[in-house]
Amino acid sequence: MKDSTYATGIICNDNKLKYVGYGLYNDIENQENIKDVYSRIFETISKNKMSQ
Repeated sequence: MKDSTYATGIICNDNKLKYVGYGLYNDIENQENIKDVYSRIFETISKNKMSQ
């Protein structure tokens, strides 16, 4: 089984670690899909920063 995760991260909330994985749309590596991954990463960071 192929892991289709392009980027991974760990979120720490209330001393609990949570794994977060981001994949490319249709596993196609191009500029548009990479920008989308970065947008979702920064969205996750923003949401978790506000909840602290």
